[in-house]
Amino acid sequence: MDSPSSQLHHELSAAASPPPPNPHRPLLTHLNADTSWLLQIPWPPGEQRERIYYNILIDPWFQGPQKDFGSWFSEQWHNTPTNIKTVRDVEDLIEKNEAAAAAAAAKEKDELGVEARNGATQPTTPQNHEANNTSPIDLIVISHEFRDHCHHDTLLEANKDIPVFAVNKAVKVISGWSHFTIIKQISPFTTSHPDWRTHSTPPLPPWLSISRLEPSFPDMISLHAALLITFSSSNPPLSSDSPATTTSTPITHAEALIYTPHGISPTDVSHLRTASPSLKTLALIHGLNDVKLGSQLNLGAHNGLKVVREVGARYWIRTHDEKKTAYGLVGRILRYTDVTFGDAIEREKEEKGKESGLEDLEGVRFEDLGVGERVVLE
Repeated sequence: MDSPSSQLHHELSAAASPPPPNPHRPLLTHLNADTSWLLQIPWPPGEQRERIYYNILIDPWFQGPQKDFGSWFSEQWHNTPTNIKTVRDVEDLIEKNEAAAAAAAAKEKDELGVEARNGATQPTTPQNHEANNTSPIDLIVISHEFRDHCHHDTLLEANKDIPVFAVNKAVKVISGWSHFTIIKQISPFTTSHPDWRTHSTPPLPPWLSISRLEPSFPDMISLHAALLITFSSSNPPLSSDSPATTTSTPITHAEALIYTPHGISPTDVSHLRTASPSLKTLALIHGLNDVKLGSQLNLGAHNGLKVVREVGARYWIRTHDEKKTAYGLVGRILRYTDVTFGDAIEREKEEKGKESGLEDLEGVRFEDLGVGERVVLE
């Protein structure tokens, strides 16, 4: 087995073919070179659904500029081409993944002679969502109010009936567009609200919740926060006669993804240890590059090492590291420093000496997904 250090130094190249969807495990696709993602979580067993996945679109920005406070202050453009140019392209991708996962479930049923999970008995076929005025996207999640996360033109392409869960300032921005029917503010996950199930508010299914890990010392824009996407493989996750806050409710298996495009302090995720029921962190989505806009904008790989240790994530997935073309005041003062996993390890060795405790990273899988690449989160 490669040492953690050699794993960290290894630069992942694009796979010859993407991993096939697994109808039992989440599928995460990087939609652009920056921080737009498609997260597809299988519906729990016993759910009779026409689709295998619950489909979450995160921070979509596909074409055109991102502007904050006008072009004089910040105007940025993507530099890396992507095949995903519209929300409709995302919907087409969902249908392809659905069909592949349903085919895998049907094959599993034939081979094992048992009922396939998730109620999928045959491959799904693409639907005409424009004609039906529907979308296979179940949820849109927005982590920040800035337009590289909350992009006006991209979001207005989405069906108005898709629920949107967003942080408080983004809720105000999106509400002002008068487009979406359902807009919900994401609540904070705190020591006083340590039960992930209490953050599962309608129209979310009861086995899924979205909450926010807040910075202890927030600045004016609260950049260094995270979204906590938690899901259970059982449904319902509560006994029928127990409220969500009842501690005697049987503990259910729950997994979490931590999405922090600008990074978060390890002290601000430490209270996940007190989550009740307990949570298993499946993936940390955190950038590598050191980015400064006068003060620290993206915390980078060295911070990521501390966070991945604190939460015990199985995966560390790179995000928000595209070097975009930038204009305006931001373009003049924005500073990028490229950082690799290996760079972070070497810095840690310099600070701590040779005994830098790399053994605790041995089980971590580091994923640097290119545009359109995906990973099955096992």
